[in-house]
Amino acid sequence: GRALMVGDSLHHDILGAAAAGLDSLFVVDTGVHAKDLADVSEASVARLAAAEGVPVPTFVMRKFRW
Repeated sequence: GRALMVGDSLHHDILGAAAAGLDSLFVVDTGVHAKDLADVSEASVARLAAAEGVPVPTFVMRKFRW
């Protein structure tokens, strides 16, 4: 099967997903890094991930509702 790690922390959720070989979904607006990103563009997220020294998430979304 396939798994997707969903989280709001680059250092915990996204880094953990990468270490486990899983795809990741980074949720921006309500998360730990909400104030670090002006938008959810691929370039902005890639810059933040590089600055934080973590892998770029597979997917990014503004809000997540269950």
